[in-house]
Amino acid sequence: GIGVLIGALGAGGGAQQLGLLDDVQGTIDKINALRPLVDGVKDVAGWLTSSWWVAAIVAGALVWRQFGAVIRRRVQQQISGEHA
Repeated sequence: GIGVLIGALGAGGGAQQLGLLDDVQGTIDKINALRPLVDGVKDVAGWLTSSWWVAAIVAGALVWRQFGAVIRRRVQQQISGEHA
């Protein structure tokens, strides 16, 4: 166990001397810069999942608005015998 610890410390010191830890820190900084965006997406997703019924109502209204005329026309054709 002590040998592994000493080896890890030596590898960490070597990585620091070569500047590898700077690259890692730069990557971490880039990821942290995206955190507000990710948090915003999580908030919107949480709201949508808790309010799914609002989306269902909106989707139903859009479908009714888009296809209502077609349905009425087809029913009229069926009633009149035009569409058998």
